[in-house]
Amino acid sequence: MKRYLFLVVALVLAAVFVVFSYRQTRGMPDYAARTGEPCATCHVNPSGGGPNTDRGRAWVAAGKPDKVPVLAATPTPTSAPSPAPGEPKPTTPPPPPETEYGGCGYDK
Repeated sequence: MKRYLFLVVALVLAAVFVVFSYRQTRGMPDYAARTGEPCATCHVNPSGGGPNTDRGRAWVAAGKPDKVPVLAATPTPTSAPSPAPGEPKPTTPPPPPETEYGGCGYDK
């Protein structure tokens, strides 16, 4: 009998813990409508939810204003850096030969 009572109390406490520890995410479509930005502006997942991008973290840090902050662009290299004088130029491997099935390895 004591075992049964202990099991019931443990299950009730576990249920109460689950109910009160659950945090529902609210208002995300409202945020997209308010800022005029798609979910992918602030989230790594294009459909929203989950981890934030740098812009998403900046937006939250700014207090979630009506406009998502624009981050300073980081320069992207347009080509590989040139080798130092006297070093051989790196070679790139040739592309795989085209096949009937687009190079996926299912040639007949």
